[in-house]
Amino acid sequence: MEVFLMKQILSWFFITLLVSGCQSNPPKEKSLPSSSGISTATAKSSEPKLCEKCVTLGNRASLKKALVIGNSQYEHQGLNNPVNDATDMANLLADDMGFHVIRALNLDYGEMKKVIDDFRELLASTPDKSEEKVGLFYYSGHGARSNQDKNYLLPINNGKIRGNYELRRQAIQVKSEIVAPLEKANNGVNIIVADACRDNPYEGSGKGSNKRGLIPISPSSATPQKMGAVVAFAASAGEVADDGTQRNGLYTKHLLAKMKELKHERIESVFKKVYEPVVRESNQEQHPSYASSLTTDYCVGGCQ
Repeated sequence: MEVFLMKQILSWFFITLLVSGCQSNPPKEKSLPSSSGISTATAKSSEPKLCEKCVTLGNRASLKKALVIGNSQYEHQGLNNPVNDATDMANLLADDMGFHVIRALNLDYGEMKKVIDDFRELLASTPDKSEEKVGLFYYSGHGARSNQDKNYLLPINNGKIRGNYELRRQAIQVKSEIVAPLEKANNGVNIIVADACRDNPYEGSGKGSNKRGLIPISPSSATPQKMGAVVAFAASAGEVADDGTQRNGLYTKHLLAKMKELKHERIESVFKKVYEPVVRESNQEQHPSYASSLTTDYCVGGCQ
Protein backbone atom coordinates (compact mmCIF):
# COMPACT_ATOMS: atom_id res chain seq x y z
CA MET A 1 0.00 0.00 0.00
CA GLU A 2 2.77 2.40 0.93
CA VAL A 3 4.61 1.55 -2.27
CA PHE A 4 1.43 2.25 -4.27
CA LEU A 5 0.94 5.65 -2.60
CA MET A 6 4.58 6.56 -3.16
CA LYS A 7 4.21 5.77 -6.90
CA GLN A 8 1.12 7.98 -7.12
CA ILE A 9 2.87 10.88 -5.36
CA LEU A 10 5.86 10.60 -7.71
CA SER A 11 3.55 10.49 -10.75
CA TRP A 12 1.72 13.65 -9.60
CA PHE A 13 5.05 15.35 -8.98
CA PHE A 14 6.35 14.66 -12.50
CA ILE A 15 3.03 15.69 -14.10
CA THR A 16 3.16 18.99 -12.19
CA LEU A 17 6.69 19.64 -13.46
CA LEU A 18 5.67 18.91 -17.05
CA VAL A 19 2.62 21.19 -16.92
CA SER A 20 4.53 24.07 -15.38
CA GLY A 21 7.22 23.65 -18.07
CA CYS A 22 4.65 23.89 -20.89
CA GLN A 23 3.07 27.00 -19.39
CA SER A 24 6.27 28.92 -18.82
CA ASN A 25 7.04 31.77 -21.23
CA PRO A 26 10.02 31.24 -23.57
CA PRO A 27 12.87 33.73 -23.17
CA LYS A 28 12.48 36.82 -25.32
CA GLU A 29 15.02 37.35 -28.09
CA LYS A 30 17.04 40.48 -27.74
CA SER A 31 16.79 42.92 -30.65
CA LEU A 32 20.17 43.47 -32.20
CA PRO A 33 20.84 46.99 -33.42
CA SER A 34 21.13 47.32 -37.19
CA SER A 35 23.51 49.59 -39.02
CA SER A 36 20.74 52.18 -39.22
CA GLY A 37 20.31 52.15 -35.45
CA ILE A 38 16.85 50.49 -35.70
CA SER A 39 16.41 47.13 -34.01
CA THR A 40 15.80 44.16 -36.29
CA ALA A 41 12.46 43.58 -34.56
CA THR A 42 11.35 47.13 -35.36
CA ALA A 43 12.61 46.92 -38.93
CA LYS A 44 10.73 43.69 -39.58
CA SER A 45 7.46 44.99 -38.16
CA SER A 46 7.63 48.11 -40.34
CA GLU A 47 7.92 46.14 -43.58
CA PRO A 48 4.64 45.87 -45.53
CA LYS A 49 3.04 42.43 -45.42
CA LEU A 50 2.86 40.86 -48.85
CA CYS A 51 -0.20 39.17 -50.31
CA GLU A 52 -0.01 35.40 -50.73
CA LYS A 53 0.37 35.79 -54.50
CA CYS A 54 3.15 38.41 -54.28
CA VAL A 55 6.85 37.90 -54.90
CA THR A 56 9.54 40.50 -54.25
CA LEU A 57 12.47 40.91 -56.62
CA GLY A 58 15.50 43.16 -56.75
CA ASN A 59 17.09 45.41 -54.15
CA ARG A 60 14.70 46.29 -51.31
CA ALA A 61 16.82 49.36 -50.50
CA SER A 62 16.33 50.85 -53.96
CA LEU A 63 14.36 54.11 -54.13
CA LYS A 64 12.88 52.84 -57.41
CA LYS A 65 9.76 50.82 -56.56
CA ALA A 66 7.56 48.87 -58.98
CA LEU A 67 4.28 46.99 -58.68
CA VAL A 68 3.73 44.55 -61.57
CA ILE A 69 0.38 42.75 -61.94
CA GLY A 70 -0.58 40.12 -64.50
CA ASN A 71 -4.10 38.63 -64.66
CA SER A 72 -4.72 35.67 -66.95
CA GLN A 73 -7.00 33.18 -65.16
CA TYR A 74 -10.31 35.03 -65.57
CA GLU A 75 -13.68 33.53 -64.77
CA HIS A 76 -14.89 35.06 -68.04
CA GLN A 77 -12.66 35.13 -71.13
CA GLY A 78 -9.28 33.93 -69.88
CA LEU A 79 -6.11 35.35 -71.44
CA ASN A 80 -2.91 33.66 -72.54
CA ASN A 81 -0.11 36.14 -71.95
CA PRO A 82 -0.61 38.59 -69.03
CA VAL A 83 1.20 36.31 -66.55
CA ASN A 84 4.11 36.07 -68.99
CA ASP A 85 4.00 39.83 -69.56
CA ALA A 86 4.15 40.57 -65.83
CA THR A 87 6.86 37.97 -65.18
CA ASP A 88 9.11 39.31 -67.93
CA MET A 89 8.51 42.95 -66.98
CA ALA A 90 9.25 42.27 -63.30
CA ASN A 91 12.47 40.44 -64.14
CA LEU A 92 13.64 43.21 -66.46
CA LEU A 93 12.97 45.95 -63.90
CA ALA A 94 14.65 44.04 -61.07
CA ASP A 95 17.63 42.57 -62.91
CA ASP A 96 18.50 45.31 -65.42
CA MET A 97 16.95 48.54 -64.16
CA GLY A 98 17.69 48.48 -60.42
CA PHE A 99 14.08 48.39 -59.19
CA HIS A 100 12.67 46.86 -56.05
CA VAL A 101 9.73 44.97 -57.58
CA ILE A 102 6.56 43.46 -56.17
CA ARG A 103 5.10 40.99 -58.68
CA ALA A 104 1.54 39.74 -58.24
CA LEU A 105 -0.29 37.30 -60.50
CA ASN A 106 -3.96 36.37 -60.97
CA LEU A 107 -5.53 38.60 -58.34
CA ASP A 108 -9.19 38.83 -57.40
CA TYR A 109 -10.80 42.17 -56.57
CA GLY A 110 -9.90 42.20 -52.87
CA GLU A 111 -6.33 41.15 -53.58
CA MET A 112 -5.91 43.84 -56.24
CA LYS A 113 -7.19 46.57 -53.94
CA LYS A 114 -4.92 45.45 -51.10
CA VAL A 115 -1.72 45.13 -53.12
CA ILE A 116 -2.29 48.55 -54.73
CA ASP A 117 -2.93 50.11 -51.30
CA ASP A 118 0.17 48.39 -49.91
CA PHE A 119 2.25 49.69 -52.82
CA ARG A 120 1.01 53.23 -52.22
CA GLU A 121 2.02 52.92 -48.55
CA LEU A 122 5.42 51.56 -49.56
CA LEU A 123 5.97 54.56 -51.82
CA ALA A 124 4.84 56.97 -49.12
CA SER A 125 7.26 55.42 -46.60
CA THR A 126 10.23 55.42 -48.99
CA PRO A 127 12.74 58.20 -48.19
CA ASP A 128 11.79 61.37 -50.02
CA LYS A 129 14.64 62.00 -52.44
CA SER A 130 12.63 63.31 -55.36
CA GLU A 131 15.50 63.20 -57.82
CA GLU A 132 15.90 59.43 -57.25
CA LYS A 133 12.49 58.21 -56.14
CA VAL A 134 10.42 56.37 -58.76
CA GLY A 135 7.05 54.66 -58.52
CA LEU A 136 6.21 52.37 -61.46
CA PHE A 137 2.91 50.52 -61.87
CA TYR A 138 2.53 47.96 -64.66
CA TYR A 139 -0.60 45.93 -65.43
CA SER A 140 -1.41 43.32 -68.03
CA GLY A 141 -4.91 41.86 -68.29
CA HIS A 142 -8.48 42.84 -69.04
CA GLY A 143 -9.44 46.50 -69.00
CA ALA A 144 -12.75 48.23 -69.72
CA ARG A 145 -14.24 51.67 -70.18
CA SER A 146 -17.55 52.59 -68.59
CA ASN A 147 -20.34 54.63 -70.15
CA GLN A 148 -19.02 57.55 -68.10
CA ASP A 149 -15.63 57.20 -69.84
CA LYS A 150 -13.92 55.89 -66.72
CA ASN A 151 -11.13 53.33 -67.18
CA TYR A 152 -11.12 50.13 -65.13
CA LEU A 153 -8.71 47.22 -64.66
CA LEU A 154 -10.46 43.91 -64.06
CA PRO A 155 -9.64 41.31 -61.41
CA ILE A 156 -9.85 37.63 -62.30
CA ASN A 157 -13.25 37.22 -60.56
CA ASN A 158 -15.03 39.09 -63.35
CA GLY A 159 -17.78 36.50 -63.76
CA LYS A 160 -20.46 38.66 -62.13
CA ILE A 161 -19.62 41.88 -63.96
CA ARG A 162 -22.35 42.74 -66.45
CA GLY A 163 -22.00 46.48 -66.96
CA ASN A 164 -21.25 49.88 -65.44
CA TYR A 165 -22.82 49.19 -62.05
CA GLU A 166 -20.59 46.17 -61.41
CA LEU A 167 -17.52 47.83 -62.91
CA ARG A 168 -17.73 50.61 -60.31
CA ARG A 169 -17.91 48.07 -57.47
CA GLN A 170 -15.89 45.10 -58.70
CA ALA A 171 -13.03 46.60 -60.73
CA ILE A 172 -10.20 49.09 -60.14
CA GLN A 173 -10.61 52.59 -61.56
CA VAL A 174 -7.34 53.73 -63.11
CA LYS A 175 -7.49 57.46 -62.39
CA SER A 176 -8.88 57.55 -58.85
CA GLU A 177 -7.42 54.30 -57.46
CA ILE A 178 -4.02 54.14 -59.16
CA VAL A 179 -2.82 57.36 -60.83
CA ALA A 180 -4.00 59.88 -58.21
CA PRO A 181 -2.89 57.86 -55.13
CA LEU A 182 0.57 57.23 -56.62
CA GLU A 183 0.99 60.91 -57.47
CA LYS A 184 0.04 61.79 -53.90
CA ALA A 185 2.35 59.22 -52.33
CA ASN A 186 5.41 59.96 -54.46
CA ASN A 187 6.87 63.39 -55.24
CA GLY A 188 9.38 61.83 -57.62
CA VAL A 189 8.75 60.25 -61.01
CA ASN A 190 5.59 58.13 -61.44
CA ILE A 191 5.04 55.78 -64.39
CA ILE A 192 1.73 53.97 -65.00
CA VAL A 193 1.52 51.43 -67.83
CA ALA A 194 -1.56 49.35 -68.74
CA ASP A 195 -1.45 46.66 -71.41
CA ALA A 196 -5.18 46.17 -71.07
CA CYS A 197 -8.37 46.52 -73.16
CA ARG A 198 -8.35 42.92 -74.40
CA ASP A 199 -11.50 41.95 -76.29
CA ASN A 200 -14.72 41.06 -74.38
CA PRO A 201 -13.46 41.77 -70.85
CA TYR A 202 -16.75 40.88 -69.14
CA GLU A 203 -19.97 39.13 -70.07
CA GLY A 204 -22.04 41.35 -72.31
CA SER A 205 -19.19 43.73 -73.15
CA GLY A 206 -18.91 42.34 -76.66
CA LYS A 207 -22.61 42.60 -77.47
CA GLY A 208 -23.23 45.85 -79.29
CA SER A 209 -20.88 47.81 -77.04
CA ASN A 210 -18.96 50.68 -78.62
CA LYS A 211 -16.97 51.38 -75.45
CA ARG A 212 -13.81 49.52 -76.41
CA GLY A 213 -10.36 50.53 -75.26
CA LEU A 214 -9.24 52.73 -72.39
CA ILE A 215 -9.60 56.44 -72.94
CA PRO A 216 -6.31 58.40 -72.59
CA ILE A 217 -5.57 59.94 -69.19
CA SER A 218 -3.47 63.02 -68.57
CA PRO A 219 -1.47 62.94 -65.35
CA SER A 220 -1.61 65.87 -62.96
CA SER A 221 0.55 68.84 -63.82
CA ALA A 222 3.96 68.87 -62.20
CA THR A 223 4.76 71.41 -59.49
CA PRO A 224 8.02 72.60 -57.92
CA GLN A 225 7.45 69.86 -55.31
CA LYS A 226 6.40 67.10 -57.74
CA MET A 227 8.35 65.82 -60.75
CA GLY A 228 5.32 64.61 -62.70
CA ALA A 229 4.13 61.33 -64.22
CA VAL A 230 3.69 59.32 -67.40
CA VAL A 231 0.52 57.33 -68.15
CA ALA A 232 0.81 54.85 -71.05
CA PHE A 233 -1.83 52.56 -72.57
CA ALA A 234 -1.37 49.73 -75.07
CA ALA A 235 -4.15 51.00 -77.33
CA SER A 236 -6.18 54.10 -78.07
CA ALA A 237 -9.86 54.68 -77.36
CA GLY A 238 -12.08 52.39 -79.40
CA GLU A 239 -9.33 49.81 -79.92
CA VAL A 240 -8.47 46.38 -78.50
CA ALA A 241 -4.99 45.43 -77.29
CA ASP A 242 -3.79 42.23 -78.95
CA ASP A 243 -3.08 39.42 -76.48
CA GLY A 244 -0.42 38.14 -78.87
CA THR A 245 0.26 34.73 -80.43
CA GLN A 246 3.72 34.32 -78.89
CA ARG A 247 4.93 34.60 -75.29
CA ASN A 248 3.87 38.23 -74.74
CA GLY A 249 1.06 40.55 -75.71
CA LEU A 250 1.81 42.65 -78.77
CA TYR A 251 2.39 45.90 -76.85
CA THR A 252 4.44 44.40 -74.02
CA LYS A 253 6.61 42.45 -76.46
CA HIS A 254 7.75 45.69 -78.08
CA LEU A 255 7.83 47.63 -74.82
CA LEU A 256 10.24 45.11 -73.26
CA ALA A 257 12.46 45.27 -76.35
CA LYS A 258 12.56 49.07 -76.42
CA MET A 259 13.18 49.33 -72.67
CA LYS A 260 16.26 47.14 -73.10
CA GLU A 261 17.44 48.90 -76.25
CA LEU A 262 16.77 52.45 -75.06
CA LYS A 263 17.21 52.15 -71.30
CA HIS A 264 19.52 55.18 -71.23
CA GLU A 265 17.12 57.37 -73.22
CA ARG A 266 14.21 59.40 -71.86
CA ILE A 267 11.16 57.34 -70.99
CA GLU A 268 9.07 59.38 -73.44
CA SER A 269 11.37 58.21 -76.25
CA VAL A 270 10.76 54.60 -75.26
CA PHE A 271 6.99 55.01 -75.54
CA LYS A 272 7.32 56.92 -78.82
CA LYS A 273 9.41 54.18 -80.38
CA VAL A 274 7.06 51.41 -79.25
CA TYR A 275 4.30 53.04 -81.30
CA GLU A 276 5.47 52.27 -84.85
CA PRO A 277 6.17 48.50 -84.53
CA VAL A 278 2.87 47.93 -82.69
CA VAL A 279 0.88 49.81 -85.35
CA ARG A 280 2.68 47.95 -88.15
CA GLU A 281 2.30 44.48 -86.63
CA SER A 282 -1.37 45.06 -85.79
CA ASN A 283 -2.15 46.15 -89.35
CA GLN A 284 -3.06 49.65 -88.17
CA GLU A 285 -5.59 48.32 -85.64
CA GLN A 286 -3.72 49.14 -82.41
CA HIS A 287 -2.23 52.55 -81.64
CA PRO A 288 -0.44 52.87 -78.26
CA SER A 289 -0.87 56.17 -76.43
CA TYR A 290 0.83 58.00 -73.59
CA ALA A 291 0.72 61.34 -71.80
CA SER A 292 3.53 62.91 -69.77
CA SER A 293 3.84 65.74 -67.27
CA LEU A 294 7.47 65.03 -66.36
CA THR A 295 9.60 68.09 -65.69
CA THR A 296 12.85 66.14 -65.65
CA ASP A 297 14.70 63.71 -67.91
CA TYR A 298 14.07 60.20 -66.66
CA CYS A 299 15.59 57.03 -68.13
CA VAL A 300 14.73 53.59 -66.74
CA GLY A 301 18.37 52.51 -66.83
CA GLY A 302 19.81 55.90 -65.88
CA CYS A 303 20.35 58.79 -68.27
CA GLN A 304 23.77 59.16 -69.88
